[in-house]
Amino acid sequence: MLQRKLIVLARVLTTAAVMAITFLNIDYQHGSPNNNVALAAAKVNRGITVLWNGKPLKLESAPVLRKGIVFLPMRELFSVMGAEIIFNKGHIDVHQADHYLGLDVDSFKANVDGSNETLHAAPFYSGGKTYISLDLLSQAFGAKEKWDPKSQQADIRWKGPDILSFQPGVAIIFPKGSDADEEEVIQLVKKAMQAIADKDKSVLRSTMDENADYLDFLIESKIHYRFTQLVHIEPYDDSTGRKNITIGFYTLNSGIIEHGNYIFTSLKNKQGKWYIANID
Repeated sequence: MLQRKLIVLARVLTTAAVMAITFLNIDYQHGSPNNNVALAAAKVNRGITVLWNGKPLKLESAPVLRKGIVFLPMRELFSVMGAEIIFNKGHIDVHQADHYLGLDVDSFKANVDGSNETLHAAPFYSGGKTYISLDLLSQAFGAKEKWDPKSQQADIRWKGPDILSFQPGVAIIFPKGSDADEEEVIQLVKKAMQAIADKDKSVLRSTMDENADYLDFLIESKIHYRFTQLVHIEPYDDSTGRKNITIGFYTLNSGIIEHGNYIFTSLKNKQGKWYIANID
């Protein structure tokens, strides 16, 4: 009786072992599986630390070390950069301010700002998350990255805007105006920009003719502005009486950072005083 029970137990254990071996028999050279085994076969290392511009970056999902390559959770990383991420049946579109990245899970091919590129390591999907290699940040976005296997530290240096350091405001050094009129317009535009960044409706209205309210939407929206570039100061237009100054800026809205330009158009009122006629 005892011998029969031992035989039955041995058969059960043998069957379980075969099933486990079949489940784990995955060929990673031909793409990663869409299940949690990918993370089991790769080395999930919670000892890996990630630095973002010199400061520790907290990630809910641990980095993965596979064949000597560090992989990071894509959505968490791109969210720090303020990127918009769109998934569509294995294809991923990433829009980050001035940059675009198109890639596919388990593919070495990618589109970087309109140019076809070959990735050093293919992104893979596992445990409900997509992972990208550390060096993708330099290839696609121009970041500087470094991996130190001894200290188990990934160091990312990013000069672009990110949600960790985004501060509304004006970061532009203006030249002195070529004449009194241009200097007056420059000061007017600076005052309007600061008001938009500070969401100060009364100050913004004071830059317009008769305290108008047609630009209140710039204050009332949830969009935050950081003005960063003097793009162009146009000469005075005698035919229209306009003086245009083009300003580059970044916006932060619901975790997404975008880049754009506004043209600040100034006119003189009947009293000969300059005012902001439009921002478009």
